[in-house]
Amino acid sequence: SGVMSIEWTVQETEQLLKHANQAYNTEINDLLLTALGMGVQRLTGRQEIVVNLEGHGREMIIPEVDITRTVGWFTSQYPVVLQIPEALDISEQIKAVKE
Repeated sequence: SGVMSIEWTVQETEQLLKHANQAYNTEINDLLLTALGMGVQRLTGRQEIVVNLEGHGREMIIPEVDITRTVGWFTSQYPVVLQIPEALDISEQIKAVKE
């Protein structure tokens, strides 16, 4: 086991949070999941990685329902299998994770 620390500059963080996802019309979570999947694939050689994702239950499901004053936290968890074939380039990986 080991520890790896990486510190990003303010500009790098802003680029990731505000601009990097626009190229593929994704959300930041798609990029982070792709990076996680590719890192685990390189480390372990596995091409299917199971991760447990969390939702907070505050998504706008019905547009006419105002949930801004809802009290409580509605956490949901669901497993997702990331398919990370070694042969795909990063753009294909991002698209696969998004889909």
